[in-house]
Amino acid sequence: MRGERVRRSRHKQDPCIIGVDIGTTGCRSTVFDSEGNILASQGAEYPIIYLPGGGAEQDPEVIFSQMLAVIKASIEEAKISPSSVATLSLSSVFHTLIALDGKGRPLTRAIIWLDTRSTQYARQMGISSSTSLILGCGDGVLTNLGSGAVKRNSMAVMIGTSRATRVVMEEPKLDKDERARTWCYYLADRHWVCGAAVNSRGNVYRWFRDQFCKSEDEDGNNDSQECFKSAERRTSYLGGKFSPISPLTHPPFLVYSIIGISTKFR
Repeated sequence: MRGERVRRSRHKQDPCIIGVDIGTTGCRSTVFDSEGNILASQGAEYPIIYLPGGGAEQDPEVIFSQMLAVIKASIEEAKISPSSVATLSLSSVFHTLIALDGKGRPLTRAIIWLDTRSTQYARQMGISSSTSLILGCGDGVLTNLGSGAVKRNSMAVMIGTSRATRVVMEEPKLDKDERARTWCYYLADRHWVCGAAVNSRGNVYRWFRDQFCKSEDEDGNNDSQECFKSAERRTSYLGGKFSPISPLTHPPFLVYSIIGISTKFR
């Protein structure tokens, strides 16, 4: 009867189908013949790792190894040759998050659907656990989108911890010779955000404030605006030849510096 386990002689080349159900607490591999009869079925279990605060995770390597083991065991139980397996179909639970490296190898355990840490985080933020969480994007890409600089001949300049200029192009463009060290991010279809950046701006301001205005803060006499104006005058020239000085009056190799001091100075 269809759907029931049967025992009968089969030609070793008859095609078979293997269905694998990868569940939360275990996985099962079932072998079917071409008429839907069950020839063999094998299962295995694996643990759930419960963490304080509502965490629920699993080891993806354990799940994967158990899946391989039950598939092999079901083939052996069905007494079929590997060449007779025409189709292998997988089914798994929803809502699982795993970080992978560039070769597809797990970097973390699997955060599964039983994990309720989001409720705790929502409570800490003072929002409802039913609030929708929308996956955003990188700040540089959203700078162009938010400022409307997504059309041809428009550019966005962002000054934050670093400084960057970005334009949107229809296809990614990179400096293959790495003379300008440009980069490119995907925004939408036929919209690639290309640009370049320097490593210093807001971070240098903070460093200057923390190192040279700290004593004034302790005395209660510091004027934050004056401190940042002083940082502006000095840090603008720390970058060397790209600093805002005229090549007609200053040689391009002239660099403003504080002798013996860098942003690593404390």
